[in-house]
Amino acid sequence: MSMESDSDSDDSSSDDDDDPIADLAEEYILAGNSCYLNRPGTYRRQTVNNIETLQRMTELFQSRSNRKQEPVAVQLALALDRLGHFGNGMAITRLSHQWKRSEGSCINITNRVIKALLSLSDQFTAWPSPEFRAGHSRFMSKQGFSGCVGFVDGTTIPLSHHPDEEGDFYYDRHGDYSLSLQVVCAANRWITFGFTGYSGRCHDHAVYTASDIWRYPDEYFSFGEYLVADSAYPISKFCVPVIKGAGLTQDEKDFNRCVAHVRACNEHAIGMLKGRWASLKSLPIRIRKGAARKEEDLLRAVDWIHACIILHNFLIDENDLAEMSDLWCMQHIGNQSPGTPQYEDGCEEHRAGLLFRQRVMENVLRAGRGPTGIVTYEQQHQQ
Repeated sequence: MSMESDSDSDDSSSDDDDDPIADLAEEYILAGNSCYLNRPGTYRRQTVNNIETLQRMTELFQSRSNRKQEPVAVQLALALDRLGHFGNGMAITRLSHQWKRSEGSCINITNRVIKALLSLSDQFTAWPSPEFRAGHSRFMSKQGFSGCVGFVDGTTIPLSHHPDEEGDFYYDRHGDYSLSLQVVCAANRWITFGFTGYSGRCHDHAVYTASDIWRYPDEYFSFGEYLVADSAYPISKFCVPVIKGAGLTQDEKDFNRCVAHVRACNEHAIGMLKGRWASLKSLPIRIRKGAARKEEDLLRAVDWIHACIILHNFLIDENDLAEMSDLWCMQHIGNQSPGTPQYEDGCEEHRAGLLFRQRVMENVLRAGRGPTGIVTYEQQHQQ
């Protein structure tokens, strides 16, 4: 992918004194008449047709040269076309032919739009405020999960190209070369935390314990707040996974059933993210040889993933989390293994987590076995 330039190679010139309102109207006409936007894909049209977002992003598209860039709406629509496809669908040759722009312009426009989207990260990809977390906890208390402020799970982001070196390092259990992405989401599928940069072969436990949300929990959680997770994650006062092992009691089985029920929203969030922004199924970035180039390529991959998460949250509800703090947690780690986490069964953190999970389980079972609880519901429908 080439570097961003100040102007596109096939821009048309215009007077500098044009009325900005008329310019904005022209952008919508151009975008609305494009072949891509007339196709099905409401979520992409919704992103382009938001005038407030376009106005906020306009200054990031200003050219420093004497040649005017493409209208903002057209650039945004072209970039969304590429972000929303994978395989041959996001090939530069296909974009160039469909949009009648040079291949270099398509690359520059994609880079520029990603940069503009990242400028919105404080609004759309920040850790929730204490007020929002308290509201989420109250909502989850109806199912016995009082204190739950989110759900954590991992996924892989396959790479479309074999890395130029150390390919085995990126080879995951699915047979792909990939990066690992840890996702924390709220009950409404809003992604509140993203952690990526490690290779896809790394276990979720190792990657999660290397993240700031595990290393510095006091910066993310108030007293009694925690995340719900599957069995791959370590137990602590801030992370409550399902109970694993053979010979589980009926209480433990019912607790796991309740956890699986509420955790489904995290699977939904990841499915929505990859379904809408299909480039995450085959990230079009080659990790090249050399430490400097490898670092640059990994940073571009992180930015691409980050931009897709911003678009995902934007499409859920632009105003839901307007009061979130300015702490964004998308981190780049680089090409290194997490190593052995500083966490072992039997340590103080583990013992405290077991006691905390026991208290959570009592509340969950009380709610799950109630008249409208998930355990009661499943028992009635199994008869």
